[in-house]
Amino acid sequence: MSERIRRSRLSSPLVWPRLRALGRPLIAVTLGLVVAGLLVLLTGKDPAAAAVALVKGSIGSPSAIAGTLSLATPLLFSALAFAAAFRGSMFNAGVDG
Repeated sequence: MSERIRRSRLSSPLVWPRLRALGRPLIAVTLGLVVAGLLVLLTGKDPAAAAVALVKGSIGSPSAIAGTLSLATPLLFSALAFAAAFRGSMFNAGVDG
């Protein structure tokens, strides 16, 4: 691929908004993981072991997945109700969860 074609694809008006839309959540997740790792490190534990325990406890087995889904379902429905009301220009602060 020539340099001109590569440059024209990167300068397309559709590329940068997509990259920006992907970049913000990626930065937020990265910062969240770094802060969580620092907090675990401050307690004197191994952050990698804590991350492995978190993953194994939430999706490490079929029963763990079922437990995670059963705890997350009410929160997801609450978020969906809040988003629908907010989208309709009605602020609803009475969502349980």
